[in-house]
Amino acid sequence: PRANMRLLMAVLSCAIIVSHVAAFIVQPMSLAVNHRARTDLRACRSTALVCSASDPAGTIRACALLRSADGADVVAAMEAIEAQGTQIGNIPTEKVAGSFDLVFSSTLAKVPLINGYMPTKEVITWDIEGAKMKLDIETLPFLPKVRVEGNNLTWNEAASKVAYTIKNKEDKPPSEWTFFFADDEVLAGRSSVTGLNVLKRL
Repeated sequence: PRANMRLLMAVLSCAIIVSHVAAFIVQPMSLAVNHRARTDLRACRSTALVCSASDPAGTIRACALLRSADGADVVAAMEAIEAQGTQIGNIPTEKVAGSFDLVFSSTLAKVPLINGYMPTKEVITWDIEGAKMKLDIETLPFLPKVRVEGNNLTWNEAASKVAYTIKNKEDKPPSEWTFFFADDEVLAGRSSVTGLNVLKRL
């Protein structure tokens, strides 16, 4: 009987130790899950308006910041804002100058699985003061970046238009971008080469 009692006490002691260890393991996991849930909830709340299908500007922001908007909806949103012309001629220089991640292009909107979103990382920089354009394209991890440069860049703030000639292609017409939407994070415009585009400021 005493041996059985000692065995029972040992089993109970082990059970208590295991329960305490489990509490230390599970509680942080639970807190982490709850924190992620709260974070996701805050993200959903903060982007509730930008994801509204009836808000073209919101669709563009959802495309740039969340990559969550449907490609056809993004194209329709850009066409709607472009047709309104509400921001054309009202986009200040500082909204265009700098580096941007090219997120979406209408030329890819009907490509299966891509849905308009860029499959490679492309960073474009408009150096308005230096009159230069720089486009860095990452293809595969083990390959170097491809760089495209533009010279003689001009910026027409009244028309919200930037133009430049591609290096070594000076015999071709200048490339042009006309912008119709801009805020502190997102830029959208029409390129003479790649159609409608959404960009995210870096």
